[in-house]
Amino acid sequence: MSNELTGEQHLLSLIVREFLNATRKHPTWPRDAVHAAAIVAKEMGELHQAAFDFAYRRYPTKDRMAKEARQLAAMAVRFHLNLERLELPNDEPCPGCTGTGYLCFPGRTFDECALCRGTGRVPKS
Repeated sequence: MSNELTGEQHLLSLIVREFLNATRKHPTWPRDAVHAAAIVAKEMGELHQAAFDFAYRRYPTKDRMAKEARQLAAMAVRFHLNLERLELPNDEPCPGCTGTGYLCFPGRTFDECALCRGTGRVPKS
């Protein structure tokens, strides 16, 4: 029996690695469906751009498309794993993050708002 991974197993291991790296880099995930789906859509847009660049010979290899496809798959998995955490928003925007669910700090990426826990809405009482 061989210890070598099949092509599919290798691809899935790369997606899992991408998922773990993204989770380490961005440990929080939005609690509202729109912002969570926007992250997946952003990755889809990057894959589309990579495909466009390849098709019109702006980027000569398929490497960038493969990388973007793995990132898209990882974010789709992350979206799916967080489905149970998604909440319906209240009507009032959170005063801490003005309804975005995130705060931006200089030199860092966006962090989940501590007041609304990423929902973008006034915390439920």
